[in-house]
Amino acid sequence: MERITINSHNHIYDVYIGKSIISEIFNIHKEFLINKKVIIITDKNVYKIYHKYIFDEFCKIGCESKFIILDPGENSKDLENIYRIYKELIEFKVKRTDVIIAFGGGVVGDISGFIASTYLRGVDYVQIPTTLLSQVDSSIGGKVAVNFMKIKNVVGSFYNPRFVIIDIDLLSTLRKEQIIDGLGEIIKYSFISDEGLIQTLEEHDLNTIKDCFLKIIIDCIKIKKYYVEKDPYDLNERKILNFGHTFAHAMESYLGYENISHGMAVGFGIYILLKNCNALGIISCSLFKRCLNLLNKYNVLRQEGLDTKHILDYAYKDKKSSNKEIDIILLHDIGKPYIKRIGLDELNIYLS
Repeated sequence: MERITINSHNHIYDVYIGKSIISEIFNIHKEFLINKKVIIITDKNVYKIYHKYIFDEFCKIGCESKFIILDPGENSKDLENIYRIYKELIEFKVKRTDVIIAFGGGVVGDISGFIASTYLRGVDYVQIPTTLLSQVDSSIGGKVAVNFMKIKNVVGSFYNPRFVIIDIDLLSTLRKEQIIDGLGEIIKYSFISDEGLIQTLEEHDLNTIKDCFLKIIIDCIKIKKYYVEKDPYDLNERKILNFGHTFAHAMESYLGYENISHGMAVGFGIYILLKNCNALGIISCSLFKRCLNLLNKYNVLRQEGLDTKHILDYAYKDKKSSNKEIDIILLHDIGKPYIKRIGLDELNIYLS
């Protein structure tokens, strides 16, 4: 088992990564959990597979536990669901000394963290991500948010978990599409880091990459740790982690979250950005071809039926924009990302 400690603006928490480690980590933190009410927020798909296992774990510790079950998918990240959860917490008489467990993918993690940050002005919560995307990215860093008026993550806060458990055995029940979704974020990390991660992806394919997940997840978390510790509130260097995301979020809003996964949208965001950077002479043809080969190899590219004009309309609303300007993330080369501030009227140069 690997343990990575993250120090984000004086909030220190551990991320545990390994196989079959949930019981072990609960035992390590038994004093923190014992005699508390534990609210497990999850979705219907995860609940169906794991509810008895998780329930039994908390019974062993001596916790009074309750599941709150959401519909799977990004459409659950709305204020209507938030109000319902607040009501259930009040009816269950949850106090500030109790704990919320986020047991699911990125949507569950975002909702759980947002609830934990706002209910009673803040209660402890724990992240147990169950998807590849949430294990490599969204469970780390303290960004919690919900969607509003079809704008992704526009209502949220920064709120760090008490600890994170990344058990790669949970990935065994994922569908192929969910693995591809996570690979979109992993490809993002490969381009903003060094050659090591991208070479691992190039040496494998969809059938063999699963054998590398433990190492890949650890590598991605270490990259995210570096940026989160330097810039906890996403004001400067941490924006590098948004590589491909300005257009990805706009695409999700435009198409509807049920029609494209986040990882696929990130793949599109990276592709369209680097394609135009290549045309503008900002990056080399070889770098663009390397990107295109990876995206195609792992099926993380959707191009058909896209109206970039309408996607641009959503990009203009991006929360990263200010004073008619927006920061986008570009590359000099692999492992050499940089932030460029442009006018909103220049976005069409990079998305066309």
